[in-house]
Amino acid sequence: MNIITIVGNVGKIDQKDNFTKISVATTDGWGENQKTNWHNCMVFKKTKEFVDSYIQKGSKVAITGTISYKEYEGKWYTSILINNLENLTPRDNNKSNNNNNNYNNNNEEDMPF
Repeated sequence: MNIITIVGNVGKIDQKDNFTKISVATTDGWGENQKTNWHNCMVFKKTKEFVDSYIQKGSKVAITGTISYKEYEGKWYTSILINNLENLTPRDNNKSNNNNNNYNNNNEEDMPF
């Protein structure tokens, strides 16, 4: 099973026509041994619309998705394809005061049964 869950802060947001790429920072360790890891994440369809509308640099998010490995010009790149994204930032700190605080791409309309 290929599932990953991370909680971190959004860095760069790169909006394209069909998808949006976001960088998410997570922290490991304690004190002087603390290390920041950056994760490249991609969102599509309705999750993309949610990210474009409600997520901004510095937002704290919880992400569930799958890991994807791609080779490009002889180098391997790892990214997270987001299935579910929850905005953990209080509404006062967001772009909008709308009540939409999370989006699950596993929409019942898309279910085959």
